[in-house]
Amino acid sequence: MYLLMKSAEKDCALGLSEIGAALMYCYQNVEQNDALASYWLERAAAKSESLAMLSQGRLHVEHRLGEQSSLDTGK
Repeated sequence: MYLLMKSAEKDCALGLSEIGAALMYCYQNVEQNDALASYWLERAAAKSESLAMLSQGRLHVEHRLGEQSSLDTGK
């Protein structure tokens, strides 16, 4: 996770996406946190990172962000 954070500090799209994925899918010994995952994935998606866009869409379609979830945004 340390290397991912260093990558994200440099605003690397892949690093941002991987941190979001770790938070969403609970890997790298990270506790699941969909709201925080969404933050990182949104930053990566803004840099056209396609896997981040897909994961962010899943968060919305699966209504994992509560009232902030939007089926239209997910699609």
